Amino acid sequence: MAKDTDKIKMALIVGASEALKHKNQSPNKRDDEILKEVTRRADELIANID
Repeated sequence: MAKDTDKIKMALIVGASEALKHKNQSPNKRDDEILKEVTRRADELIANID
């Protein structure tokens, strides 16, 4: 159970970091566009956590 919680926490951090990176690279991009991009790449981002 603790390992699952740790993975969820890491996934949240990775997602937030990715969203901030996109916002810094494209400040004129709307937040919903950034969230869609991060969500679309969720499987890839989670796979990179391991």
